[in-house]
Amino acid sequence: MTARWVVDEVAPARDIDVIWQPISLQFKNEIGEDHERYPAYHASHRMLRV
Repeated sequence: MTARWVVDEVAPARDIDVIWQPISLQFKNEIGEDHERYPAYHASHRMLRV
């Protein structure tokens, strides 16, 4: 299943609204500042604020 399929086919057929909510992997994976990948997670999280 793809996101486009849900938006283009399913939502109109079932009369539903699709609401996108980005999630930071930093919080999902519980990445702290001491984790080796913290700089990458932090940079990607900052991009969501554009």
